[in-house]
Amino acid sequence: MGGNAQKRKTATSAARAVSAARGTKGSGGDKGKVIGAIVVIVVLVGAIGIGLWFAKQQSDKKTTEAIPVVNTSLSVPAKRNDDGSITVGKEDAKVQVEAYEDFLCPACGSFEKLYGEEITKGLADGKLKVKYYMLDYLHNSSNPAGYSLDAAAASLCTVDSGKFLDYHASLYGKQPEELGPGYTKDQLISLGERLGIDKNALATCVNGDKYKDVVTKYTEASLNDKALQKNPDGTDAINPKTGQPTFKGTPTISSGGKIQDYQKDQDWLKKLLG
Repeated sequence: MGGNAQKRKTATSAARAVSAARGTKGSGGDKGKVIGAIVVIVVLVGAIGIGLWFAKQQSDKKTTEAIPVVNTSLSVPAKRNDDGSITVGKEDAKVQVEAYEDFLCPACGSFEKLYGEEITKGLADGKLKVKYYMLDYLHNSSNPAGYSLDAAAASLCTVDSGKFLDYHASLYGKQPEELGPGYTKDQLISLGERLGIDKNALATCVNGDKYKDVVTKYTEASLNDKALQKNPDGTDAINPKTGQPTFKGTPTISSGGKIQDYQKDQDWLKKLLG
């Protein structure tokens, strides 16, 4: 049972106990019932307090624990592009894939778990380069808001160190839950330091919000990018509410101007690489 459901159940039981106490009469037997009801109330109120304390401890744990490091053991070129994207891989790789992701997006986390190893191998073999667009569509889906923007901007700060892939893999390795607390800037900086990035340089970049405007600008621009408003079969992706073409959201994977159907075809990357 979820925490909120348990609290509601406990609160309901307490209310019933109060009601029972109020409804008793003044006989000796009834007095015993009143005392019993009061005891139940005290126990239940105590349980609620313990439940709230435990929930807070869990929340604090989520927001202060260190982000586990994931090392890809891969050294490939990476560069930050003018449009806010990050290209990883050898320039002469025969296949380029564009990946539109959000660090808070659960489906993006699933995509990385399913295809991350295969993508890493393609990069290592020199056959593949990936152009990552780290977006903040889920800006308001963390508590407090802003984690996906902070994480995307922080990832842009890691490119010059050559640690973007490790940073990217680490943030998906133990991804915060949507609607829950995201990682703080201090945690994002600590992750980079433990990956071997100069702490002072990273802190200046992250705390100075150096790339936030870049992330916000492209996130907004992507909504009007007609190349992203397509289904894998080339037809327009239509928003059922507006009847207009729409970007279907993250993750979206494209190559050669074609949206890849990675959900139905798990061999999509093998086919691209040949």
